[in-house]
Amino acid sequence: MERRDFIKKVIAAGIVFQLPWYISCQSEQSKIMIPEKEVLSSEQREIVLFFLQHFFPEVKASPSIKDLNTYTHINNYLLDTNIDPDEQKYLINGTKWIDETSMETFNKNFKSLTEEKKEIILIKVLNTSWGTSWSSQLLTLTFESLLLDPLYYVNLQEAGWKWLHHKPGTPRPTNENNYQKLLERKKENLIITDLSQL
Repeated sequence: MERRDFIKKVIAAGIVFQLPWYISCQSEQSKIMIPEKEVLSSEQREIVLFFLQHFFPEVKASPSIKDLNTYTHINNYLLDTNIDPDEQKYLINGTKWIDETSMETFNKNFKSLTEEKKEIILIKVLNTSWGTSWSSQLLTLTFESLLLDPLYYVNLQEAGWKWLHHKPGTPRPTNENNYQKLLERKKENLIITDLSQL
C-alpha cells in the first residue's frame, strides 16, 4: 500500500505542476506519430495521449512523449505476442474504465469533454487503486521509450539518452539482430557461443 500511495502522490504532484505547460501545448497532440497498424481506437488513443502528455508535457527541459514516440511503443507492446495478454488487456480495459468514469460523472464520453472536465476525470481516476495501477503501467512504458534504442522507432534522435546523459551499451541492436529477429532465432533452438552469431 505504501508503494501505491507514493506513486499516486508523485503522479498527482506532477499533474498539478505540469498543467500550465500542458495547456499551452495542446496543439502538439496532432503531431504524434500514429502507427499504421493500431490496436487502440481513436477514442482510446486520445485517452492514453491525454494521460501521457500530463506525465511528459512538451517543455524545453525534457523530452516529450512526441520526442520519445511513446505511443508507438505502447502500440508495439499491445501487438507483441510475447507479452502477458492479461497485462495488455489491462491497459486496454483502463481506457474503457476511464470512459465509463466520464459517463458516470458527466454523462458524456471522455472524448467529448472540455479540457477542464478531462482534468477532473484524470484526478478522479488517479484516486482509485485501478487508476494508480493503470497509470503506473503507462509510466513504465514511457520510461522504456526513454531508454530504448531508436532502432525501434522510439527515443527519436536519442532524445531520452541525451536528456539522461546516457551512453548505450554495446553491441547495439541492428536490423539483423533486433528484438523480433532474436525471438525468431530462439525458435530455431540455436546455441549461441559467440556474439558474431547474433
